[in-house]
Amino acid sequence: MEIKKLEQQIRLLVFFFIAGLLFAGITAIPLQAELKWLIKNEAYFPEWMDIWVLNVYHGIAATNAQYPFILYGVDWLAYAHIIIAILFIGVLRDPVRNIWIVDWAIISCIIIFPVAFIFG
Repeated sequence: MEIKKLEQQIRLLVFFFIAGLLFAGITAIPLQAELKWLIKNEAYFPEWMDIWVLNVYHGIAATNAQYPFILYGVDWLAYAHIIIAILFIGVLRDPVRNIWIVDWAIISCIIIFPVAFIFG
């Protein structure tokens, strides 16, 4: 009985992970419009964050005005989040059989650090 409970907990966590990936992917597409909306509703954030959001908005707006093709990378970022969310449906269906997907996700998260230091 404890194995069934553990599998249910795993599935619940994987479901939230999938939902987070989908949310991140879908919200990356209308980036400039979302930032504009955040600026209009600045009361939700502390002052330092309002300044940061405004700065990010100006950067995105200027980039989109002069070089709109650069934001094409954001579309690919959104696409990747959605595709990775679909990948985790296998883990949702059978966590034990699809353990390699979980291992791959952990490796992917660890690789972020050297990639950020090398390319960032």
